[in-house]
Amino acid sequence: MTKRVFRILSVLSMFLILVAAASAQSHALTVDIPFDFHVGNTLLNRGNYIVSLAGNGQIVQMSSKDTRKAVLSMSQGGFAPNGRKSFLMFSRYGDVYFLSQVYWADSGIARDVLKTKAELGYAKNFSGVRKIAGAAK
Repeated sequence: MTKRVFRILSVLSMFLILVAAASAQSHALTVDIPFDFHVGNTLLNRGNYIVSLAGNGQIVQMSSKDTRKAVLSMSQGGFAPNGRKSFLMFSRYGDVYFLSQVYWADSGIARDVLKTKAELGYAKNFSGVRKIAGAAK
């Protein structure tokens, strides 16, 4: 009886892992970012990135296609505009950029990246200017 329960749980676990992996793949964006930028406390160089959701959809993951460097950032639900293509939005303070939102048009999911102390410090000295960098699948 114990072996049977263990087998059933193993099969269910594998199924859930496969579903989660397929779901994460369907929410991946590929984007070319033409400037250096911060995700949380991490500075990333301009280049090609894959942006996806990790964990239970609360974490935004950015992986560099050029350097294979990856960073994770906590996020919260954001405003999902209708009729728009997928995009990344950045907050710009002077010449410093911070990732602020990611929107996946195919699923209608928008995630706002949580602000760090560093970004809040820049925000005190500059009025934030938003810039949208287009994203393609």
